[in-house]
Amino acid sequence: SAINETNEMSGSKSLALAITMKTQTGDDNISPVIDMSRLSCHLIRNHLFNPASGTTVDFVADTAKQGGSSAAKYITRPIILANDSSALDVRLSAYIPGTSEVELYFRLSNADDARNMQELIWTPFNTDGSPDTAIAPIDDNTTFREYKYSADNLKRNSSVISSEKILSQTEKTKYLEAVKLLVEKVKSTELKKMVFSQKISINFSSSKHIELYKNILGLYANAFCYLFYHPSEGFWTGASPELLFKKEKKELITMALAGTKFNSQEGWTKKEIEEQKIVKNEIYNNLMPLCSELSAGETITSQAGNLQHLETLFKGKSNASILEIIDALFPTSAIAGFPKKIALPLISEYEKHDRSFYSGFLGSIENNLAYSFVNLRCLNLKSNQAHIYVGSGLTKDSVPLSEWNEILKKSETMLSALY
Repeated sequence: SAINETNEMSGSKSLALAITMKTQTGDDNISPVIDMSRLSCHLIRNHLFNPASGTTVDFVADTAKQGGSSAAKYITRPIILANDSSALDVRLSAYIPGTSEVELYFRLSNADDARNMQELIWTPFNTDGSPDTAIAPIDDNTTFREYKYSADNLKRNSSVISSEKILSQTEKTKYLEAVKLLVEKVKSTELKKMVFSQKISINFSSSKHIELYKNILGLYANAFCYLFYHPSEGFWTGASPELLFKKEKKELITMALAGTKFNSQEGWTKKEIEEQKIVKNEIYNNLMPLCSELSAGETITSQAGNLQHLETLFKGKSNASILEIIDALFPTSAIAGFPKKIALPLISEYEKHDRSFYSGFLGSIENNLAYSFVNLRCLNLKSNQAHIYVGSGLTKDSVPLSEWNEILKKSETMLSALY
């Protein structure tokens, strides 16, 4: 196959057929002929390809919640334990020839976790799915060997309930009361949407910032992951799913990302659809004067960690400067509200914390290429505390308790990396 030729054979052909043709003695004037219309090749042995990131088209890592580029997989049913466990010991008896490889992965949940097992990522044994001890293969088609895979010091996954334990009942009550008042303002004023955020603080050693960042990279490979330090603000790290903009010469890309749900089996409600539509319309109206061309793609469901969002991608052409693009887009109603002239004062009035770098943007500007992501799904490490920032979009259809559950779910993105 073409993919094996690229990944495994340095570009060489995976099948070469050498044909020696002769004429019968005495038939020197007759030339051998190959009838190409009747030429065929019958394969009598199956070969599974070996996908590789960067060269396999549409590659999906085997750690992904669903899918994966490996051609063959066996997934067991969930095993429910009567008691909590902190270690795994798996034994596999198999014949594995030298030309093959078997990798083992696992995923963990607990009684408190509201997510389905299908919504959790896979973790490889020994970082790459290999057995504890390498065993030399025997290519005799009959010898079975026992392979051991183990994992120790396993930690419970973060969940809505464990997240809620971090926040006091007083904090919950204050949040619900504030959301109730803000929803009334949406219903009684020109305000269509407002993003209300919460700051969650827990004890965590600031010296573990590198370990934390590695966890984030492992958990959220498809997000914009970053780590930086500021003398006054400490360490900031996160995994943002939201592109503010990308501009390469005249080509411009941005997205409207809003609306949140947790269960992939459920459909989108009127509240989420309307919330995302507000963001989509605002972006189009603000960018259109700066673009010679601007089109919106189909609105799709986008996966971000254990959450799903509605996403619309915009593509256009613009001669505007980077500062003009930023001024037109930021802050979008996905992080502030709409109209901004009403939403921003209410954020200052009702939020009792400083957002700092949360809901800002960060990225790179170099020559003819510039891109930035909105600083979401993030946390700040400072003075041996981790401060997680999460928010939800409020509309006239918002239910306070549902918004509370949403911010708890969003906090799991960073809690999963902390613990």
